[in-house]
Amino acid sequence: MVLPAAFFGSLAAADDSSLAQCARVDDAAARLACYDAVAGRPPPQSGASGAVPLPAVPAVVPAATAPSAEFGKPAQATAETMTARIVGKFTEWGNGTLIKLDNGQVWRAVEDRSAVYPNVPDNPEVEITRGIFGYRLEIKAIGRRIAVKRVS
Repeated sequence: MVLPAAFFGSLAAADDSSLAQCARVDDAAARLACYDAVAGRPPPQSGASGAVPLPAVPAVVPAATAPSAEFGKPAQATAETMTARIVGKFTEWGNGTLIKLDNGQVWRAVEDRSAVYPNVPDNPEVEITRGIFGYRLEIKAIGRRIAVKRVS
């Protein structure tokens, strides 16, 4: 069976929390209708041949913005960016370097390269952004980005 590319595109746009909410619907027909709504598929037309009217589907409510304490944890991350400060001096990094933030979080550099930044001020402000391929930490004072993964 060949599925159209539009099907995969709309599923990719659905967020995990919407899919999780649909998975919790007990009634099979309502669950299917919920998944169809998340995928952007229109409901069946009333009066269409063979169409069975479906029960009302509970609205899929987007998850609330996660507090910064939860930012970066795989199952709970919903915010797109977080701002914090690196604790102390930060002048270089390499694959595996641990980066401690003032909010208590620890992130690890996950790139196969390294860099030296001698002109970064102490306790530099950073912005961590969630993207398609993971998280990027930007050192605001110099505009440099590092691929990172949250450790704790």
